Amino acid sequence: MKKVILLGILIAATLSGCKSTPYKVNLAKEKLTTNRISEIDSVIKQDEIEVKVPVSDSSAAGAQFGLIGAIITSSIDSSVNQSNAELYDQVINPVKDSLVNYNFNKHFNQKLSHNLSSEPIFNQSKIHDMKSEDNHELLEKQVLKLNTRYTYSSDFRTLIVSTSAIIEDTSTVETSVLYQNTFTYNSKRLLESVLYESKGEKLIAERKAKYFQLTKKQRKSSTEVNKLNKDLKKIRRQYSEADKLNKYAVQWSNNNGELTKNELIKATDAIHNMLIIDINKENRPEEYETADKFTYNGKKYAVTLLKESENKSRAILQKTVGYSAGQLCSIPLENLDEFNIASCVN
Repeated sequence: MKKVILLGILIAATLSGCKSTPYKVNLAKEKLTTNRISEIDSVIKQDEIEVKVPVSDSSAAGAQFGLIGAIITSSIDSSVNQSNAELYDQVINPVKDSLVNYNFNKHFNQKLSHNLSSEPIFNQSKIHDMKSEDNHELLEKQVLKLNTRYTYSSDFRTLIVSTSAIIEDTSTVETSVLYQNTFTYNSKRLLESVLYESKGEKLIAERKAKYFQLTKKQRKSSTEVNKLNKDLKKIRRQYSEADKLNKYAVQWSNNNGELTKNELIKATDAIHNMLIIDINKENRPEEYETADKFTYNGKKYAVTLLKESENKSRAILQKTVGYSAGQLCSIPLENLDEFNIASCVN
């Protein structure tokens, strides 16, 4: 059995609550020596898909998550998280097995070559498929570096693919950044075939109500108490977190991971599309905060609607506040909800 360990990703308040220089750097076209990028280093370190795991950390504010296979920190409640990790490791194994012969790296980079071929600065680029940035020993003067990660959300209902892009110039003594941004793709969220939590709570309430309809003498009977506890235990087991996650895992892994593969294909195209859009977009940092805020259910979010897809199925949102201002996120419109919006904002 694989060893399972976790990394608690602590969310720094300074990144979300304070004014800061945006992560995004507009492309400095005037500094491109040949007006082209000759090399692209595409780094995908993963050998298989991952899942975000809830991390218990009483010392930190906000939701915390880790990834199976990362390193556990001393501040994390290791006993609780070890149990979480074992649960998620068990759930994701069938999905990993369904993708065992699927080479996401190869697919991502073949599509990358095709999708960027129409963009003048990339139409002669040579793509290097890499597991680590250290693998490329050539000291290119100007190179686009892509770093991609793909995971399932902690509720196992969404596949998320994220790529950071940076163009570096190493021709000077100190490496300079000519361009930088991050792009995220959220898949369509799986529908809940059964509302596990609400249905479970309803059945528990009904069973308790039935118990309290008994006479006082009957309620004191060990036979009735044991029957109640047995029924409640059965309901909780039936609508447990493990059962819920397994239901979603089956959907992702059916037919040799067909759904997962299809979403990875869509994510690849969406991320390349966002890169092409963004590389030519030169809005200044102060423009982010003045952009129209996206509204959902009467609540305004710190993102702006940048573009809808031609078939109106997806939208590209751009973050407008703080360090992450300027980053792009592609989400499905057909099941637009606070989860998808919040995942773009945070």
